Amino acid sequence: GKDMVAVSGFYKRFDGHIEMAPFGLAPDNFKPRNSGIAHVVGGEFEVRKGLRPHTDSKWLQGFFFAANVTVVKSMVDISSVFVDNEGKTELESREASARIGEEIGKFRAMTGQSPYAINGSISYAFPNERGNISLAYNVQGDQLTLVGSGRVPDVYTLAFHSLNFNAYVNVGKERKSRITLRLQNLLDEDRTLVYRSYEAEDQIFTSFKPGVSIRVAYQYTF
Repeated sequence: GKDMVAVSGFYKRFDGHIEMAPFGLAPDNFKPRNSGIAHVVGGEFEVRKGLRPHTDSKWLQGFFFAANVTVVKSMVDISSVFVDNEGKTELESREASARIGEEIGKFRAMTGQSPYAINGSISYAFPNERGNISLAYNVQGDQLTLVGSGRVPDVYTLAFHSLNFNAYVNVGKERKSRITLRLQNLLDEDRTLVYRSYEAEDQIFTSFKPGVSIRVAYQYTF
């Protein structure tokens, strides 16, 4: 890819987007619900850099670096979100269930929207199209996943640190054979969702351990 440095900003407005919320007070039953007015504003920084223009060494020319950082602020106006057929708003519901000392604001985060995301990668392309190796990292911040209601707390997806390795080598005189190696979740992270409420320790909602994945493949092109 080409070298690049970019800084950008964005703004989006949503009206009636779909979110998942508890069905009544059942903590494990959820239903889709239209939320009210939401605003999303953010900024992004991206850089991509290769060594090809900066060295005469054909071995060093294969290195390429990339990074991307995104910061997002999302705001749902919970005074415009109705939680029942009687016109009760999410703001009123949260105020009625507030704990001592808890202040309920007019806005909360949007479900599925992380406050930040970080991506980084380093790759190396061997000369003469012999192959390529890359190491890629990604993380997204804790994000609201299921909206709480009454005594049922919000459910958040915790940050998942993803580190993956990919490599392939083309073999044979005409490069018709390719051997590929893929290693995923090298940090052996868990995918965990937790209940989260004011001045209380997070409690596990669900947790899944995907483990480290290793895949080897062979491909021949006729």
